[in-house]
Amino acid sequence: MGNASSAYDLIVVGGGPSGSSAARRAGLLGLRTLLVEKEAFPRYKACAGALSETARRLLDFELPAELCGPQILGARAHYRGRCVECQMPFPLATTVTRSLFDDYLLQKAREAGVEVKMAERALGFTQTADRVELQTSQGAYRSPFLLVAEGSQGRLVRQVRRKDRPTEFAACLVTEVELGEEAVTSRFGHLADIHFGVVPLGYAWILPHRRHLSVGVGGLGKGLHNLKGRLVGFLAAQGLSGGGPFRAHTVPVGGKRRRLASGRVLLCGDAAGFADAWTAEGIAYAIRSGQIAAEVIGRAAAGTANPTCLQEYPALCHREFGRGLRHSFLLAALLHGLSGLTYRVLASNERALAKTLELPAGRASHGEVLRWLLWRFPWLVLGSLRPQSGHRP
Repeated sequence: MGNASSAYDLIVVGGGPSGSSAARRAGLLGLRTLLVEKEAFPRYKACAGALSETARRLLDFELPAELCGPQILGARAHYRGRCVECQMPFPLATTVTRSLFDDYLLQKAREAGVEVKMAERALGFTQTADRVELQTSQGAYRSPFLLVAEGSQGRLVRQVRRKDRPTEFAACLVTEVELGEEAVTSRFGHLADIHFGVVPLGYAWILPHRRHLSVGVGGLGKGLHNLKGRLVGFLAAQGLSGGGPFRAHTVPVGGKRRRLASGRVLLCGDAAGFADAWTAEGIAYAIRSGQIAAEVIGRAAAGTANPTCLQEYPALCHREFGRGLRHSFLLAALLHGLSGLTYRVLASNERALAKTLELPAGRASHGEVLRWLLWRFPWLVLGSLRPQSGHRP
């Protein structure tokens, strides 16, 4: 059983990429850090499993080859019989199995001296002027600072900010289809398949891993109904069978104003609502926000008992990626808000698709992509109305 001990400089709740990255950075800064995780790792994590190049560059260590699947080098965009295929001269992402990837990040946190308690559920917290007490299923722990990285639906998140409205999150349903390495390579190569029009205010995807496909559907909460039926129908339409269990997960829509801190408690990753509204990618923001939070807490711990400097955390996050998240929200509005015109453009124009693929590779900002599309949009729409020939179905 945990005791109400003040032996820690920081307590982190959640062992995903955000929590592990924060804990590792805190450990490397010399903070006595405890990480509390409700599951026993490795555990299954519902996710398409694409680690963007942007996210990978944020890690301060190399991933072992056995953790990495095929690189994603491009995409096919589909919409109402139209299809454009685009292969880029640089990698966009690397496929990973999230259970193994997350477990490895947790190991790297342990290497930095972090104490990890798994299979222990966080129940709530209270705070005073100089410390926070975390209550868990096994007891209680005290620390001057608490970092919540338990995901957007966590119990502790509700103590800091309100619940997301249906327009502020996306819901996804994903499954895995075993094909074998040769079949995956011959049919999909190193390209992600994106299908618009399958789900209102969202899309369906097929992402090739080493021996299986990640197949899923997802869209904004306000436009969702019968996700399972849509995924079953999509699998059948693609000639795919034998999918494993269907797993649901939610993704916060980034670019919305949310509360990130309360006294000595900070939120990071999905708990803070940091996810790309255009692509639904959240790992890069999870890693970086966790690192920033640990650095801010490190400075606070080195100073007086007054946590005033924690107030710089939201400003630092906004300065580093807040504008990008806002632009991702505007891109998503452009994608889903024009009665399918943007879907048609991306499934008809290779240059337009290629420009959007620069985002996960870190070769362009959301603002640059948004300006590129808006400047050319009338001509792109006109071009998309012409009959398409020679495309790959």
